[in-house]
Amino acid sequence: MKFEIFTDKQRRYRFRIVAANGEILATGEGYESKAGIMQTVRRIKEDFASGSIPIFDENEQQIEIAQVEEAQPEETVTPVTESEPETETWR
Repeated sequence: MKFEIFTDKQRRYRFRIVAANGEILATGEGYESKAGIMQTVRRIKEDFASGSIPIFDENEQQIEIAQVEEAQPEETVTPVTESEPETETWR
């Protein structure tokens, strides 16, 4: 898995998390500065490493990982990608 930092059509910095198979797992909001997006990426990496990110269902009830692993997906979501002129990869 990796983070990619890119600029969108409005020249705002964004990130996306990309799986090893190339699937885009998440995309972040736009930031005015590269420093702002880098601070967010660092914070996400630290939170994931510490295991401190809780998981909530659609009713805002916190659920445990075991419950998530047992759940079957209700639908398939196809990621939408934009055309980006500039991409940096951070691992």
